[in-house]
Amino acid sequence: MNTILVQMGLSLMWPVNLKSGLKRVLVMLMHLFWYYSGCGDAIPGYQVNPVLYVIGAYSNWSGATAVTIASVKDDQQYEGYINLDASNEFKFTSAPDFNHINYGTLSPGTFIAGSGDNLKVAGAGYYLLKADTKVNLDSYQNGLGSYWRCNRIMGQ
Repeated sequence: MNTILVQMGLSLMWPVNLKSGLKRVLVMLMHLFWYYSGCGDAIPGYQVNPVLYVIGAYSNWSGATAVTIASVKDDQQYEGYINLDASNEFKFTSAPDFNHINYGTLSPGTFIAGSGDNLKVAGAGYYLLKADTKVNLDSYQNGLGSYWRCNRIMGQ
């Protein structure tokens, strides 16, 4: 329901059970702490951003432990941070497995959907990853100061 409201550009305030005028939300944290919301008659919705999964050697090629990068504007431009060790090969995928769209490289200077070799960064570090799936552009920036960037547009 939240996704449909967001796509339609409608209000993200969901009415709660209308039989009562008093509504509260209960949250339990770590099985220790209970928190209650104030009283209200609507629960706010939230924006669900599309994501790409970054599955690679760092996660033992498992989607269950993969980091995601998000498209905050839902414009096929994704970005997010990841800490990569010396095993720095990975692929972008549209789901937490390899049974959907996979993004890899065929040769230096390409970024392609469907298959291809693994993507790589220069070495271990904390990276800002960006992927634009509209124009097959990718870039990587080391978030700790040293900078390495590779913009690749398919066909150029």
